[in-house]
Amino acid sequence: DCLIVTQFEDRSFTVRGFRDVYFKSLRDFLSNRGINAVTAGFVMCGIGKIFLNRQPDVFAFEKFLKFSDILKCLFTNLRLYLFKPRLKGLLSVFGGDMSDLIKKEIRFSINSGQFFTNLIVYSAALNLLKRYRPRKIFYPFENRSWEKMIILAARKASRDIKLAGYQHASINAKHAPFCLEDGEYREIPFPDEIITTGFITRDMLGSLLRFPQERIKAGCALRQSLPKVYQTRPLPAKINKILAVLTTNFYTDAEALEFLDRAF
Repeated sequence: DCLIVTQFEDRSFTVRGFRDVYFKSLRDFLSNRGINAVTAGFVMCGIGKIFLNRQPDVFAFEKFLKFSDILKCLFTNLRLYLFKPRLKGLLSVFGGDMSDLIKKEIRFSINSGQFFTNLIVYSAALNLLKRYRPRKIFYPFENRSWEKMIILAARKASRDIKLAGYQHASINAKHAPFCLEDGEYREIPFPDEIITTGFITRDMLGSLLRFPQERIKAGCALRQSLPKVYQTRPLPAKINKILAVLTTNFYTDAEALEFLDRAF
């Protein structure tokens, strides 16, 4: 019924079995409701970890890649490496010509192997969808190129397949892949729905980052879970210490600390 696309990390496999880093207990949630789900993961872990897996419905995404697919993708990448695609006309952004920037990005994608990897993902996804024919696909949404390959493969395999991207981590306006222009989602491979980690990120995607409101749904933070037994304590009359989780962006952290300074 459902296909969950994820990433296999070293912490995904233990002697106790498989644990999805991104979707956690989603498989169990679906199973309890009579929905069958299989998990295909990109291997980002040590090969030895894969042998700890004992679940037949959990397998490597790369398993569905044929040797002929690899050769075809390799020749396609080589052809574009030798004969670079040419852009016609000008690409204007805010009145400036960005053609050179786009050409450099195309060269980097071809020369670095990123384009080859995307071709590989597309080929493996087509084979996987022909084998399992799911009605719905869940995948971690970051609006990256490999995600678009899965969307393209799903659209080719069947128009009946629904795609749900799960926005699984914190975001801000500086995350470039999340910044869309008005109506841009109609021009690119885009999922049928995006499930966010809550109402705040849902509203942020819709109002600030120009995502289509009709495709955004507020969900929950699957990657975070409460312990089975926990205790809450009453808040003290005065707060003396504040624990602030910092990000990788200096300006975002500065704004957060400035806000806390004004608030307390």
